Amino acid sequence: MSTTHTPGPWNAKITESGTMAIFNTDGIWIAQTLRRQWKTEDAANARLIAAAPELLEALEKLLAATSGHQEFRDAAYAAINKAKGL
Repeated sequence: MSTTHTPGPWNAKITESGTMAIFNTDGIWIAQTLRRQWKTEDAANARLIAAAPELLEALEKLLAATSGHQEFRDAAYAAINKAKGL
């Protein structure tokens, strides 16, 4: 799989300033929530963002290994293209 995004895995954690942040395993900052008083929703959003590289890779592998159900394959390819900016 060829990627142009920061390689995963990514992890979500609360920063010293109280925001939720996403880092890769090398400590590279990927994203951060803007609220200082984070909510449960922020944590869920951060975990979803942190899972993005693994979700993309798993979906690409699943499509490569399966056939049929074209409507689901079309939706999967649309999601992959969105993630890759295509």
